[in-house]
Amino acid sequence: MIEELAQGLLDKSIEGKLSMPMLPEVAQKAMSLAQDPDSDAGSLANLIQSDQSLAAHVMRIANSAAYSPNGNIISLQQAISRLGMNMIAEITLTAALSAVRFKIKGFEKTLDLIWQHAVLSGLWSKEIARKARKNVEAAYIGGLLHSIGKPVIIQALVNDDPSVTPEQCLKVCELCFLQIGVHIANFWKMPEQVIKAIQIQDSNELSDAVYIGSLFAGVNLSEELDWESLKGQERLASLNLYEEDVEALIQMQDKIQSAKMAMML
Repeated sequence: MIEELAQGLLDKSIEGKLSMPMLPEVAQKAMSLAQDPDSDAGSLANLIQSDQSLAAHVMRIANSAAYSPNGNIISLQQAISRLGMNMIAEITLTAALSAVRFKIKGFEKTLDLIWQHAVLSGLWSKEIARKARKNVEAAYIGGLLHSIGKPVIIQALVNDDPSVTPEQCLKVCELCFLQIGVHIANFWKMPEQVIKAIQIQDSNELSDAVYIGSLFAGVNLSEELDWESLKGQERLASLNLYEEDVEALIQMQDKIQSAKMAMML
């Protein structure tokens, strides 16, 4: 039954019949501006300000203790000047995704854990990519989006059968969330590097960073896992990361937790 449900959702996704969430246009354009060498802080600030709710969310995060210890940023242009265009684009994307998160009665805890894991995966993937000298922006977005298929799957299953349980939904998710996540990322016209990053079933320099980042996020959220278990992961070798590098990353737990709390404001 679980396999049949997963295959049915994959078929719907391929046929374009699976309901996809809409990503605010501002978030998509912010990512493009951040990667455009001819754009400037004023252009990005004006874009974000066109969506007042999103702009307020971005400012709350930018003024958090994790990103601005003094908390005295008074404008988006100042935030961009202080934190950089790439960072503000990342915050904008995260804030936009937070705003469009699914809310399904009876699944609140499940969906909250999925979102927490996604944010932590993005933050850890970014630091892992930085340590490995890979594309940190693509790694962050890849980590944030690699499990985006899960809430879409859960919503689809609940729509078809309101009696379905969170446990059943998660079993279906494990079979097809990556493939459906790729379809969503393509629907949102994400950059090719991000598409590669979220395909963690394959090994490439970005997907390896996201895969390891998702494991770090899992340790953050589980009392049953421990940091020592991360040191023997085979895909660390492809990133040229060694035990001392993993130790240095593990020491960033407090920084990552602080950034996670800020992103979830």
